[in-house]
Amino acid sequence: MDFLTGFKNFKLGRLALALILALFVWGYVSLTVYPEQTNTYDGIPVEVRNPSATNLIVRNTNIKESVTVTVSGPRDKLTSITSSSLKPFVDLTKLTKPTTDQFKMELRVPDGVRYSIKPEKIEIQVEEIKISNLKAEVQPVGEVSPDYTLSDIKITPAMIEISGPDSQVAQVKRAVARVDVSNRNLSLVARTTGIVLLGANDIELKLDQVRVNPDTATVDIRVNPNFQNRDVPIRVTTVGQPALGYVVGSASRDPQFVTIFGEPNIISQINYIETEPVDVNGANSDIVLDVALVQPKNVLVSADNKRAKVRIAILPLDFSTSLEYQVQQINIGPGLRYDITPSLVTITLSGPYKVFQDLQQKQFKLEEVKVEVNLEGKGVGVYSDMPVKITAPDGLKVINSPTVTVRIVPQPTATPIPTLPPFTPTPSVSPTTEPSKTTVIASSTIGTTAAPSPTTPPVTHSPTTRT
Repeated sequence: MDFLTGFKNFKLGRLALALILALFVWGYVSLTVYPEQTNTYDGIPVEVRNPSATNLIVRNTNIKESVTVTVSGPRDKLTSITSSSLKPFVDLTKLTKPTTDQFKMELRVPDGVRYSIKPEKIEIQVEEIKISNLKAEVQPVGEVSPDYTLSDIKITPAMIEISGPDSQVAQVKRAVARVDVSNRNLSLVARTTGIVLLGANDIELKLDQVRVNPDTATVDIRVNPNFQNRDVPIRVTTVGQPALGYVVGSASRDPQFVTIFGEPNIISQINYIETEPVDVNGANSDIVLDVALVQPKNVLVSADNKRAKVRIAILPLDFSTSLEYQVQQINIGPGLRYDITPSLVTITLSGPYKVFQDLQQKQFKLEEVKVEVNLEGKGVGVYSDMPVKITAPDGLKVINSPTVTVRIVPQPTATPIPTLPPFTPTPSVSPTTEPSKTTVIASSTIGTTAAPSPTTPPVTHSPTTRT
C-alpha cells in the first residue's frame, strides 16, 4: 500500500515537473523567437462613417485631424501593421436624428494584438441637412469709365440652390455673381462667373460643407453712355397693297412707346420710332406680327423694347354711287289721282367693293332698284315729307333718305256734250241769219295712276376708303 502511494506521488511529481518545463520552454521561445512588442503611431487620421439617414450630415469642425494609436503584441503579429494600415473610425451609421456627443473610436487589428487610441473619444456634431433657394444677384465690382452707366443687368439662372448643415445654411443671406466693371465702356455679354455666398453685412462666407447648385452663372451687363433719354411713340410702317377690294386700316402696337437714349440735340428731333416695314401685299384679313424697331443713327433704343407686336387692320373697301330714280306710287285708292313732287330723286348706294363686283357678275343693274312712295290709306289732300321706300340689294346700304310731296285729287267726271237737233234747211235763207256755234268742254288732267318708266342718267362711282 505504501508502495503504491509512493508510486502515485512520484507520477504526479513527474507530471508537474513536465508542465513546469513546458511553460519554461514556451516562455523561452516566446521571449526569444516571438518577443512581446509595443509600437506607437502618431498622426493617424480618423474616419467618420456617416449616418445612413440621408437627411443628416456630420459637421467636421470638431473632428481632430489625427490621433495617436498604440498597438502591443507578439512581434510577428505587429510586423504587418503600419501607420497606413491603421484605420481608426467612428461608426455613426445607426444615427437617426441630429445630435452632439462624445463618440468612442474603434480599430480593426489582428487577433492577439491590443491597441489604445488617444484621445479615446472625440466630440462629433451631427446636423440636419437644409435646402434653401436664393435669388441670384449681380454684384458689380469697381466703377465704369466716366460718362458711362450700367443698365439692363441680367443673370442666368435666376435662382441658386444651397444645401448643407442647418447651422451653415442659416448664415447665407445672398448669392451673388461678382463682375469686375472697372473702367469699362463696353457691354459684357454672356460672362460666366462663380457664385459667392454672402452673410450678414455682406461678409463673404467660406462654408466648406455647403453645396451650391449651380456654382456659376452667366451675366449680361449693358454699359451705356450717359445720354439723355426720352419716350417716343412707335409708328407702324407697311409696304405693298392688300387684295383687290381691301384697304389698310388702323394699326395697333404693343408697346406703344419706346425709350431712346442719345445726345439731347439729336433725340429732341426724333418724334417717333418706326417698325421694320410690314408686308401687306395681297392681304384680305388682319395681320398680327412681331417686328423689329428701326434704330436711328446715333440713337440707342432700350434693350427691353427693340421689338413690338403689331396688329394691322385690313378692311373691305367701300364704294358709293349716286343715281337718279323716278318715284313710283303704290297702293293709291280707287277714284284718285296723284301728283308727286319732285318726281325724280337722287339715291346714293354704298357698300363693299366686293358686293358691287358680285352684283356685276350676276348682271344686276343698279337702275332696277325700286324707289316707291306708299299711298295706302291716303285720301284727297296734300302730303308733305312723305318717306320714299328704297329696296336696295343685299350688302348695300342707302346713304340718304329723300322725301317727296304728294297731292291727291279725285278723278274728274267728264262733262256731257249737248245734243243738237237735226238741222232742217229752209227754202229761203235770210242774209242776216248766222250759223249756230258749238262749245266743247275738254276734261283737264292732273296726274295718272301709271308712273312713267325711270330715266337713268350716267352712273358715277365715287369710292370712299374706310379706315
